[in-house]
Amino acid sequence: MGDLPTYATCRGRCEVEAESVAYVVAAAHGLDASGYTVAYVAGWAGGDLTCVRQAAETVTKAARTILGRCSADTATAPDDLADTA
Repeated sequence: MGDLPTYATCRGRCEVEAESVAYVVAAAHGLDASGYTVAYVAGWAGGDLTCVRQAAETVTKAARTILGRCSADTATAPDDLADTA
């Protein structure tokens, strides 16, 4: 377990994943967070699109879990979250 990266060493990836999940969940609730999220994620990713793409699996799984627990009356999950992350 001592070889696992810490939050301090992978904070950028953590921020990219967390903000991306928030973006997908907000979009499912009809909120447009792109004005803030896109620049924020790009900043933490250091402009590295590979970082964003690598985070997509984690983002998709987390967003599906959150949306799956939301009331069907308040959220409509997109059929393919990978396209929105």
